[in-house]
Amino acid sequence: MPSVPAACQTLQDRVQELELQIEAATRLMSGQDLGPGEPFPTPAQKALIGQEIRLLRDELRRADRTLHTCIVANTPPAPADTRPQLQVTGIMVTQSVQDLGHAIRLLRQRPTAVRVFVVSGVENGFIAGAGPNQWPNVTGELLATDPTTGFQTGPIAPLNMGGVMTAPSVTELTIDRGDHSLNFRLPSNAVSGRRLDITARVWVSGHRDEPGGWSAEATISVELLDRVPQEVTPLLIADLARGLPAPTFAEYLAMLREADARLPVPFFKVNPPINVGVGMDLTTINGWASMMAGLATVDLVRLVRRGNVGGMRTGLVAQSGAHPVCGMGIPRVAFNAPTFVSDTSDTCFSHEMGHSHGLNHAICGGNEPWPHDSRLPARTDMVGMHVAKGEVIPRRTSELMSYCANPRWPSRATYDLIYDSPA
Repeated sequence: MPSVPAACQTLQDRVQELELQIEAATRLMSGQDLGPGEPFPTPAQKALIGQEIRLLRDELRRADRTLHTCIVANTPPAPADTRPQLQVTGIMVTQSVQDLGHAIRLLRQRPTAVRVFVVSGVENGFIAGAGPNQWPNVTGELLATDPTTGFQTGPIAPLNMGGVMTAPSVTELTIDRGDHSLNFRLPSNAVSGRRLDITARVWVSGHRDEPGGWSAEATISVELLDRVPQEVTPLLIADLARGLPAPTFAEYLAMLREADARLPVPFFKVNPPINVGVGMDLTTINGWASMMAGLATVDLVRLVRRGNVGGMRTGLVAQSGAHPVCGMGIPRVAFNAPTFVSDTSDTCFSHEMGHSHGLNHAICGGNEPWPHDSRLPARTDMVGMHVAKGEVIPRRTSELMSYCANPRWPSRATYDLIYDSPA
């Protein structure tokens, strides 16, 4: 790892000090490091902390600019014949949340992406058409093999725009940026076995298989586990009191796909939808609670005479600004089925499904109602990926079970708790 020029070391120390101060203030505002019984910051305290963070960030931007100017002024020019020394520093196989050590269990038959982290190997400040020490137009391919059956995919192309990335230096690489990796989506037949060998080949465009640092290769092997699908019974709810029609089954399936992107299920076993009319006043919390109690206890066989009506009861109601909440969910209690109802707003369906798996609220915004769940952090602690969209979700994103702003994504704790507790 290159060192900062001696003339710039004091500036580098100041940048690192400011970064630590911002991190500490952010954790304080989110309540992430609170001990048992410690009070959550009040809105007034959070406002003061937020003001301090903004001032620190302004100072950090100024310090970064000064440091950059100092480094440029004190770094000799790079040799004109500098070449890349591409390296694959890690391969991450992800289905929603993951780290480079693959601490998160992977499932068979679940949509899966692979992130291949490539660094330029350049540390002398050379500019090859991108920033210093970066190398543009890096591309590659992926091969996935089932070692048991010998099945192998054809070469898989990257999802990145144009099929290329700019490789950063090893000191700049971060797993939180989607453009710091070549990203691939595996075909469904590649994740049907119990083990998977993945080979990534990368090269600078126009230099495929050329030695001397223009290309690189790496392989990883991962295990895929079995887990039962989550059975759900769709309840399409018409608000009779306000004359709002029930959402369509297509809208329900769109919400289910978003839950599937976040939660650890290989797939959902979807029973035939049931249209339900409710007469409760859904502009009040009591009306929602009354609706929930009825849906959790009613004998659905009386409402429908075809197909299955088991699993989790998953209701969808039209979105309305008059609703006091976007949804409500309860886990299985005695003979009552795990049940939730959500409107069609973003992320609410997945959040309420978490409640039906026995999770309570993560404290992030501070406005999350009781009960709170001490097992969950305020913000995510692992990098996420929306496999269907090919989007990377950075760490410190709002926790799925919080009330912080979208996007919201599960932390490792939420993912593992739902994995271990099928509803």
